[in-house]
Amino acid sequence: MDKSENTHKSVGDCFRELFKKYGDKLPRVKLLTYSHMSASNENPSTGGKAYLGQPIISLGKVDPTPNNNGVLVIKKAKGPKPAFSYDYPRPALTADIIIFRETSHKTPEILLIKRKHEPFENHWALPGGFCDEGETSHEAAIRELFEETGCKTDNLMAVGVFDTPGRDPRGWTVSVAYTGTVPMDTQATAGDDAKEARWFLTDGLPENLAFDHEAIIRKAVQIQNTNR
Repeated sequence: MDKSENTHKSVGDCFRELFKKYGDKLPRVKLLTYSHMSASNENPSTGGKAYLGQPIISLGKVDPTPNNNGVLVIKKAKGPKPAFSYDYPRPALTADIIIFRETSHKTPEILLIKRKHEPFENHWALPGGFCDEGETSHEAAIRELFEETGCKTDNLMAVGVFDTPGRDPRGWTVSVAYTGTVPMDTQATAGDDAKEARWFLTDGLPENLAFDHEAIIRKAVQIQNTNR
């Protein structure tokens, strides 16, 4: 491997590279793992789950092809352990956004996106995604909202933290949810990981929403009704 290509990236960054590289073939990937690299022969040994923030070699440099079991193996970066490193598993951090649009009647609308990739491909979900390293969850919420729907707002209020074990089939993931309101004429256009973006009345949401987004929306609606 060329030393110039030994680029370390976070797991969140690598997920984004996966989507760009594999597109519709990504559903074959069932589990993200990393493998240790031997200093003598660089043959990877059995690894474990990779968590957001762990340094790993760029996916684009190691050809992350899923093995026969559909498991994506990523080589862990070589080098000295950083000071104050933490050997225990850490969750991936995401941000989800509940955007209400004003209407001419009493019932507001909520913006949802149809997911382009697994898990929950073609299911309706809240806009959102993984936080980048060095980015706050609030900053990630503003960025993801714009990338997936084209909507811009920085007037977001925290709804809560959602961390029920097993809420995300990709692994241990904690989401910080934010909510905000946009004017009646606000339009949305699908982009990035979204196949479609659409406004739904809060009393007419689609069934089988992705992840635990039904619970997140329910909490946001309670806050919305309290603040009216």
